Amino acid sequence: MKFHDVQMIDFEGAKMVLTADGQVYRVDLPSISARLANANDAARRSYSVSPSGYGVHWPDIDEDLTIDGLIAAAQPAQPRSGEAPLLLKEELPQQFKKTVSRERLEALEKEVNAELKKMAESEGSIHHPITDGVVDVDRYLSSSPKMLWILKEPWEDLKEGEPGGDWSVTRGLIPKKIAERTIGNKGMYARIAYVTYSVFNNYQNYSDIPWVTDDPRVAESLKSIAYVNVNKFPGKKWSNPANIEHYYRRNRNILMKQIATINSDVIIFGNILHLFIDDLGLKSVELKSGGSVVSCSKEGRLYINAYHPAYWRISGKTYVDDIVTVIKKNRQVSELLQ
Repeated sequence: MKFHDVQMIDFEGAKMVLTADGQVYRVDLPSISARLANANDAARRSYSVSPSGYGVHWPDIDEDLTIDGLIAAAQPAQPRSGEAPLLLKEELPQQFKKTVSRERLEALEKEVNAELKKMAESEGSIHHPITDGVVDVDRYLSSSPKMLWILKEPWEDLKEGEPGGDWSVTRGLIPKKIAERTIGNKGMYARIAYVTYSVFNNYQNYSDIPWVTDDPRVAESLKSIAYVNVNKFPGKKWSNPANIEHYYRRNRNILMKQIATINSDVIIFGNILHLFIDDLGLKSVELKSGGSVVSCSKEGRLYINAYHPAYWRISGKTYVDDIVTVIKKNRQVSELLQ
């Protein structure tokens, strides 16, 4: 399957000049890749385009970008007749100001799923995508604050060479766990549920929250969240930081699209905020420490970097109470400013 016909990739100072499908695009390098922006000319020009025209790999700097992503981040030098120029990537944060809606969420799910399928086909992967997003659209749209969790990768117990994937964390796994009451009182999904339940119920302390097995409403609160993984294919039980960084670079455009469209009030990262700092424009924003978490706010959104919810060395009480405390303080300040 051929995705794009890439005729040439050239560089002019801090810009990439991409010629694909008979169209010339100019891309601002700092907006798409710090590695390319800082690389010397020889490293920039040492690249290979996948046979399908799906992506480009720069071996000297270990960078991977999709042609779709480059086109989306570029301003055409020669717009086709009747077509408006594509937006520069710097303008994408304006999407955060758009109102989240059912139509946009459903369109996002279809778009991302199609892009992941193309990615799997172009790479010849034995695995199928594992999708994510909003668990229950109606519950999410009616929730306040709207919360998005961004974690590393979905784990699937596979033997060497065994194909996996083709399931959804948010449309399949989480609803199934809720329905079958298999979340339990400890572990990753239990901690996410305790945080969510607390925020939606007057910011209760961990010691006052019912156990998941004692009150089904605790697990049901998971239906109100959005949940996104950096890696969209089967991962390992223990994540390799270098691999997660690679997956972030590969999926950067998808992840930014998900963040913009899901448009949450609070984003909780599982110890991976550092990957997103530049793309979210948070490099100059002060990070504040609060117990086991760090956080910052920008344009009405709260960003929290916490331990991964499966990290067993930190107690459930500390994990939940520290996140909830930051959200509560942020909401109180926001209400005073309104």
